[in-house]
Amino acid sequence: MKFLSVFLLLSFSTASFAQHVLDCKIAIKTNKTRRDLKDLRESSIERRIELFEGQEQVETFRIDRLIAHPGRRKTDSYLIRVFSEDKRDQEISRDKNVTIRRLRTTESVKFTVKHDGEKTKVLVETNRGKSRLRFKGVGTTDKASVVAYSRFNYTRKGKAKSSSEAIVTTCQMIPKEIINEEMIKNGGSVSTGSSSNSNSGVGR
Repeated sequence: MKFLSVFLLLSFSTASFAQHVLDCKIAIKTNKTRRDLKDLRESSIERRIELFEGQEQVETFRIDRLIAHPGRRKTDSYLIRVFSEDKRDQEISRDKNVTIRRLRTTESVKFTVKHDGEKTKVLVETNRGKSRLRFKGVGTTDKASVVAYSRFNYTRKGKAKSSSEAIVTTCQMIPKEIINEEMIKNGGSVSTGSSSNSNSGVGR
């Protein structure tokens, strides 16, 4: 009876706390800028997701357009799309003394993670279709990437145009203990465990 109680306790502990995390980066890498705004040639979002059996996590990332040098002839030399939570343009505008206006659009990316305890699936959906990543087993995996294309509208020299550009998603599954070790080495604190998802995002 004592052995059974210990076994049940260990099983409950394993099921309750995440043993692995999924590190993902979703990036737009095709922006066209002049040299003064080269820092905006890429926009990305990072997510670190704790994996639990039976998990399905869904998030939608909206994409904005940045209009640089509005009212000037060289405005059409720029084609800049950024994730809505990427606010670097505000600081860059001040530092470079460049006027940048943000335009909200209907373009977005839907990001879904499913985990059944053995397999992890990542689904990236755009207005052009769906792309998938799959991870099987446990332990540290190699980084894997998938490309999804998204269509957007814009104007050039007064004419309406449309284009499709790549959005690259790169993910890696990592044991939770590795993440905790890195946090301690960097002077941070480690959570003792929780059944809720940890989902921190950084726009770059």
